[in-house]
Amino acid sequence: MRCLRKIIWVVSILLLFSNLGNGQRISISLKGGLFIPTTADFSGPLVDAFNLKLGNKVDLFEKVGFLSVESQDMSDIGNYRTTGAEIELSVHKKIAVPVGMKYRRRSTSSYFEARTTGSDDYVYSRDYKLEISILPVHAAVRYYFFKQDFDVYAGVGIGFYTVAIRGSSQFEELTESGEDLYWDAGGSVLIPHLNVGVLYKLTRWLGIALDFRYAHGTISEFEAKESD
Repeated sequence: MRCLRKIIWVVSILLLFSNLGNGQRISISLKGGLFIPTTADFSGPLVDAFNLKLGNKVDLFEKVGFLSVESQDMSDIGNYRTTGAEIELSVHKKIAVPVGMKYRRRSTSSYFEARTTGSDDYVYSRDYKLEISILPVHAAVRYYFFKQDFDVYAGVGIGFYTVAIRGSSQFEELTESGEDLYWDAGGSVLIPHLNVGVLYKLTRWLGIALDFRYAHGTISEFEAKESD
């Protein structure tokens, strides 16, 4: 929460000292993008750890006499396609302050089933699901070089990244069934970024832009809220 307050304070100060009374323009844009972590696979360590545990579970059930044991590994989630919106306030002829937010949630799943055969048939099955969501909130100062229909811009800013992870499983064992939560965790961090882009105005009210943002930092601190 402290990081989020810092972003709010920075944006508020920029707006306070801007020329709002001189008819400056406020623009709103929709954003779609790709979140590409430097690991190239945002969920890799989690998925690898889960698949290792699932493999150990298969070995255990086979050793204790279950004649039919089936499982499917989780697949990697990979990169994130994000969607969101941005509000940009012109504070000078060539300077603007954009504030934006994006969001994306992705999931991957697997299953496990062990069965005995005979008159005392016993079935133990679980369907696992791992969900990861990311919510970046960005604020920046952006400089436009031409202020024409075709424009190039560059800027610097800061982003507040919030990540949440939730693992759950649907289980069935004899006559019992239900849902278990096996991992619920989250983390957040304040990360600076560089921003460059190209803008082309199709009409007065419509334009298209190619926007690049490089964030220099890591999301490494997670707090486990509940686990099993």
